[in-house]
Formats: sequence, C-alpha cells, structure tokens
Amino acid sequence: MRYYKVPQDLHGEEKLIGGVASLRQAAYVVVSFIVGVLVAWPLPISLVNKAGVASLLVVPGIALGFVTVQGMDLDQFVALYYKYYRRRKHFKYERRGRIW
Repeated sequence: MRYYKVPQDLHGEEKLIGGVASLRQAAYVVVSFIVGVLVAWPLPISLVNKAGVASLLVVPGIALGFVTVQGMDLDQFVALYYKYYRRRKHFKYERRGRIW
C-alpha cells in the first residue's frame, strides 16, 4: 500500500529553507539585503555607518517576511491597509425616477 505525505497545515506556507523560512520570506530578506548593500556601499562614510544605513533597509525586509499582524503576514496586512485607505468611502445617494 502506498503512503502519501499530507501536510498538517493546509493554509500556511511550506517552509522550504531549513524548515524555518518559506520562499517568500527568504526573498524578502535577500532582496532587502541586496538593496541595502547597493545603497550603502557607494556612500563615502565609514564601514560602521554603511552597516547602519544598510540595516535601515534590511530590517523592514525582515519584518515584511516574518512579522504577523492580526493573524496575517505583514506584507498582506500592509497591502490591505493601503487598499482600504485608497478606496472611496463616501457614497452619495441619488434618487432617480420611479422604476415602475
């Protein structure tokens, strides 16, 4: 008889990298690290200050990857928050002629 591996959590992401991070989380960390290094490296300041500037861009990337707010990931929460505040909230009622 064959056995099939069934994931326990069907709604969560699959942890691909060391059983700790999903592909989405790893992408946020790697991309934010690369952007942080590319921004900080050409600056004419000391190496310690470059690390500080790079960390200003890496920390939000780590937060987007790993922090959860109200049961959802931070990137999804920020996207929904932005979508909510961009949406029109005041609707004008206009009475038009009778239908019947």
